[in-house]
Amino acid sequence: MAEWLRRWAADPLYVGSIPTPGSNVLKRSNLCLVITEVGGIMTEKAVEETFAALFALTDLRQIFRDTKPTYQFNSEQREKIKQIIEKLRQSLDVIEKELIK
Repeated sequence: MAEWLRRWAADPLYVGSIPTPGSNVLKRSNLCLVITEVGGIMTEKAVEETFAALFALTDLRQIFRDTKPTYQFNSEQREKIKQIIEKLRQSLDVIEKELIK
């Protein structure tokens, strides 16, 4: 529930929200599609992965804040950074595949 609220607060187009008139959102058979600037269609999966990547970057940013000004990481932080980077790579792969297909 907390994750849903976090995403909903960050993204008014998150699944479950109601698109406003004039927004670039099409609703077809419960699939929310966003029209991109270049005229293509960005799938719901790509949008979700974009926000997952942004949340991961926020987590990375928090680690940087915690270690400021020396940015010396302990072993736990290094492991968390590796996990965050792996999540970012996975999200970017999904986004790329969804936008190119």
